[in-house]
Amino acid sequence: MNRAKLRLNRMQENARNFRRILAGRITIGAFICILIVLIPYLLAGQLNLTSFLQIPTGFLLAAQICPIILCVIVYLYSRIQEKNDLQMDDET
Repeated sequence: MNRAKLRLNRMQENARNFRRILAGRITIGAFICILIVLIPYLLAGQLNLTSFLQIPTGFLLAAQICPIILCVIVYLYSRIQEKNDLQMDDET
């Protein structure tokens, strides 16, 4: 019985760590996407290269907003999972 409980605790801890790592990697990836899109947009605005780049403004806006929304969703999901994990730990 005790070994089964230790094994279950270890599996739960591994799942928690995996979710944290995954949430962190998704968040970092979304920030990188924001930077990749934002830097040429800033350069185009500062250097007046919009006609040279031929990038529609709607595409730039969508490319910036999607990673931000992804970051928010991942953050909220990880917070909810953390609260659920704490509740499960309190019950055991």
